[in-house]
Amino acid sequence: MEIHLKRGDVHLARRLLDVLEPGELYGVPVPEPVQLSQLRRTVDDSGSEWQGRLSTRLERASALLAQIRAQNLCRPSRSGPCPGASWTSAVVTPSGTGRASRPPRP
Repeated sequence: MEIHLKRGDVHLARRLLDVLEPGELYGVPVPEPVQLSQLRRTVDDSGSEWQGRLSTRLERASALLAQIRAQNLCRPSRSGPCPGASWTSAVVTPSGTGRASRPPRP
């Protein structure tokens, strides 16, 4: 189970607990209820930790994609500053999708 949690496969660790609880694994003793609840807490904590990591990485990726979209708006033949150059951040919605956001104008 520890390997699954380190790799971020929390769903596999949860499934392993679901199989351990009724004693469906041959040759593996059924853990005590206290041990099962402690294991479930560990899996839940790991799930929260991975959710935070994923959210941070999605925000970074969204910001980078917003910058790329802004750079794609630039035409090399156009003189002067790129119209999308000020688009440097992204707003990430809870569903994981994002859109470029323009900073307020002075």
